[in-house]
Amino acid sequence: MKNGRLMALAAAALAALAGSGCVTVPKQTDAERRELAEAVILPWPDQSRLLAMRLVEEHGLPDRIELDRLLWTGVREWRDTAVWREAPRGHGCLADDVLEQSADYRVPAQRAPDLASLEGRVSILRDGRVLSSCAPDEELNRLALNLADELLRGAREPGTARLFYERVRGLRTAGKSSAYLERLLFAPGR
Repeated sequence: MKNGRLMALAAAALAALAGSGCVTVPKQTDAERRELAEAVILPWPDQSRLLAMRLVEEHGLPDRIELDRLLWTGVREWRDTAVWREAPRGHGCLADDVLEQSADYRVPAQRAPDLASLEGRVSILRDGRVLSSCAPDEELNRLALNLADELLRGAREPGTARLFYERVRGLRTAGKSSAYLERLLFAPGR
């Protein structure tokens, strides 16, 4: 029965969202907001839906519920955390990169071209004041932004950044860990 109710709620939510692209639900209870989020993500692909459900459990209800994404603001070290139904276009994201996370960071304009060595994994937003990364999970977003910080500070050469990214990613697959995956190694807002 709950699935039938969620389907009806999803249909209503989708109709409401279709006109505006987004719905803000400040007058609803947490239970109603949770149901709305569940209804919106119900038709999403498995990877996105499961990730969204996990983040709701970890971070609580999202600050924004949209047709194609759930958005949290100010969770842990992140300025924004968004789970997308499908990888966002134009952000350098690959097909499975449905988690976009950003951190406040003043990007020196003369160093910005160095980020190209990360093959589009990192974007500069808000007039050079925010770095954003798309990946399948939070660890790979941390890795990309930590490497971006090193590139932007001149602590790493562009030619080695992509190789290091792939090496750490491979080690992670083998069950190894790295500080680059565990936390941001810079203070957001630099």
